[in-house]
Amino acid sequence: MPAPIDELFEPDEFTRRHLGPSPAEVDEMLRVLDVDSVAELLDQTMPETIRSGEPLDLPGGVPEQEALRRAGRAARPTGSCPASSGRGGR
Repeated sequence: MPAPIDELFEPDEFTRRHLGPSPAEVDEMLRVLDVDSVAELLDQTMPETIRSGEPLDLPGGVPEQEALRRAGRAARPTGSCPASSGRGGR
């Protein structure tokens, strides 16, 4: 069952929402999709040609505030591209 919209804005719920579904939620999803396991679901939905048997080399996580700071910095205009709004689009 989807979360009520007001629950999505509760700061205490941030971590729970971002840790993925609970085991009970996974079980319900598998039941609804009529598969026995997440592995079976992946076998049915993800082509073998795009799978990798190697572990992903990902950087460690960062706290939410740091992630927001980085996202804000990445979204900031760099000044290297002049605004083209209203210039005819060519």
